[in-house]
Amino acid sequence: MTRRVQTLRSMGAALVLVTISALPAAAQTVADAAVQVRRVPPRPRQHLGVRALVSVDFDSMAAANTFNAVLGTSALSARGGGAEVLNVWRGVFIRVAATSVSKTGSRVVVVDKQAVSLGIPLTIEMRPVEFGAGWRSSIGPRQKAAWYVGGGLVHLVYRETSKFAGVGDDTDMTFDGAVIFGGADVKLWRFIVAGGEVQFRSIPNALGDSGASQAFKETNLGGATARGLIGVRF
Repeated sequence: MTRRVQTLRSMGAALVLVTISALPAAAQTVADAAVQVRRVPPRPRQHLGVRALVSVDFDSMAAANTFNAVLGTSALSARGGGAEVLNVWRGVFIRVAATSVSKTGSRVVVVDKQAVSLGIPLTIEMRPVEFGAGWRSSIGPRQKAAWYVGGGLVHLVYRETSKFAGVGDDTDMTFDGAVIFGGADVKLWRFIVAGGEVQFRSIPNALGDSGASQAFKETNLGGATARGLIGVRF
């Protein structure tokens, strides 16, 4: 019985010694973990913000044959601007933007799918207004860059005017469609940002009632857009 008690005492003493010797290592491990936690910078909170944007668009029109016949090209450039409200809720933003393009060509007639110029100048003007929303996510620990996706509605003012137009020859109409977009931007200096964006617009049943668009059976005034933008955040 005495030997068993002595054995138990020896085992207890050894356990105490092992525990005491392990305490510094455990304390060091806890300290190292605390240092690592302190080294990780806290993620900045997202605050509601507003951005004013100036943009340059390069449009590739879906009705390529119609625009090639009348204007000599289906690639148009537009200028405009807009505003966004950022961080409405967990990265969600809302947007309103407008652009304007105007180009002069010639009235044509289409014979056997070939456009013949009538020598009468024709100016086409388009002013699309976008109402959209999307989601954006920051890139990197300092959040100097971000990517985003979104979509919305497009309200298009479309005009055709000519100095020698007869009654009913000029056109002044509005159409509604949809847009989806995606892009990225980067902070250049303080509140200045710059970025690029790609859009796809669909404005169906806007063409095709008469003229070249009817001959080519093209009805959509949408297309693909590459956008460069620069803005100021408040």
